[in-house]
Amino acid sequence: MFDVADPVFWPNVTVVPAEPPFTMDASGKAVEVSGRTYLRITLDHAAGSNLTGATYDQRPSYPVLTELRNTGDYEGVQTWIAGLTGPACVRVSTLSSPNRVVVDLLAP
Repeated sequence: MFDVADPVFWPNVTVVPAEPPFTMDASGKAVEVSGRTYLRITLDHAAGSNLTGATYDQRPSYPVLTELRNTGDYEGVQTWIAGLTGPACVRVSTLSSPNRVVVDLLAP
């Protein structure tokens, strides 16, 4: 879940399968993400200053999500790699009060 600080400018969200190796967008530095399968989540028109409530490397104890790692925040584009325990069904939705972009993951 990503909190959106500016309700006027909602980010465009894409979620696609991804494969390692992963790198930081600006530096090209290698990034390790735990998981067996991976998703790249891109929020366009959403600089880090417009998003709140997300740390750059989260390791929740959810059944499907093992790690969520920010790999880029440049020119209004946030890039995240989600490490998963295996394949997952994905649903992207929005909420209001507070404004949020939600990426739901469900094991098939």
